[in-house]
Amino acid sequence: MDNNNFISGEEYNLKEIFGGNAKIVIPDLQRDYCWGLETYDRNKKRQGELVTQFVRRLIEEYNLEQNDFMSLGLLYGYESPKGQIQLCDGQQRLTTLYLLLGVLNRMVSNDELPSLLMSDFEKTDDQEPQLLYAIRESTLYFLSDLTYHYFLDKENIEIITAEWYYSEYEQDASIQAIIGAVKGIEKILME
Repeated sequence: MDNNNFISGEEYNLKEIFGGNAKIVIPDLQRDYCWGLETYDRNKKRQGELVTQFVRRLIEEYNLEQNDFMSLGLLYGYESPKGQIQLCDGQQRLTTLYLLLGVLNRMVSNDELPSLLMSDFEKTDDQEPQLLYAIRESTLYFLSDLTYHYFLDKENIEIITAEWYYSEYEQDASIQAIIGAVKGIEKILME
C-alpha cells in the first residue's frame, strides 16, 4: 500500500506506516520526545522510563496474543505537503516504535528493517530517515545521523562519542530522551 493514501479509521502496520513513499513528520508544534527520560512520582521516587514500560508491555502482549497483530491506538495526522504526514497525535508511541525498529535492525539480520528506517534512495541522497523530527534543526539532524550512522551502520558502538555527535546535542531535550530510549530498548532486548 502506498502510504500517501491513509484512510481515516483504517488499521495500518509498521511496514505500511514507515515503508511507503511518505515521510512521517513530527512538526515543530509538538512537544519534545520525553519517553526516554526517567520519571518520578510525587514523592520523588524513581518510576523508570516510559519507553521501558512501553516496550516491555509490547513484548508481553505480543507473547500473550500469539499473533502478528497488536493495536497501539489511534494516530492522528494529515498530509501536507504531498509525501509528508504531519503527525498531530501519537508522537511518543510512534517515535518509540521507530527507535525499536532501529535497535532491532542493529541486533538482527532482516532484509525489511533497513527500508523502514531509511529508503534506499535516501541512503545515497541526503540520508533523510522515514521519521523526521522537525521540532528543532538539531533534533532533525541528529535523528538523520542516528539512523544512518548507528541504526544502519552496525559498526558504530557508542552514540555520544561518534564523530557525528555534536556537543550542542547535549542541550536538546528530545535528543537526550532519544539516546535514553535507545539505551533502554537495547537493555531490554539483551535480557
